Amino acid sequence: MVNFGYSGNWCSIPHNNFIARQFPQLPQLTTINMLLENLLPNLTTDINTIIIHIIAMVGIILLIYAVFLETEKRQDIVFIISGICLFIYALFISNLIFMIATGGLIVASLIEFIEILLGIHKDTKYNLKRLVRKK
Repeated sequence: MVNFGYSGNWCSIPHNNFIARQFPQLPQLTTINMLLENLLPNLTTDINTIIIHIIAMVGIILLIYAVFLETEKRQDIVFIISGICLFIYALFISNLIFMIATGGLIVASLIEFIEILLGIHKDTKYNLKRLVRKK
């Protein structure tokens, strides 16, 4: 359902020729434009906004991927990159809570990564099993 501003009526558009006949003052819409308008009605044409949303999607994907990584060094690096991507998006939408949360993720991952590099952070594969056995 698309509103073409014609007397405020809503109409279903089955074919491009219908548009040309009913609304000759409007430019011809391609099938792809109609599909995108129907699937993503809030899609913007501003390139900066599109780039920021792509950065946010990359950050979300990397954050999910980092959870499943076994090596802590790689996991921290991916957490840092995903946190930076999401922090950029938080700046874009001006959300202070989201900025603090992603900033905390970046700082915590960076501290753990530095500890691993300096040899301060020691972690074995079976720490959880050892803790459970001690009780």
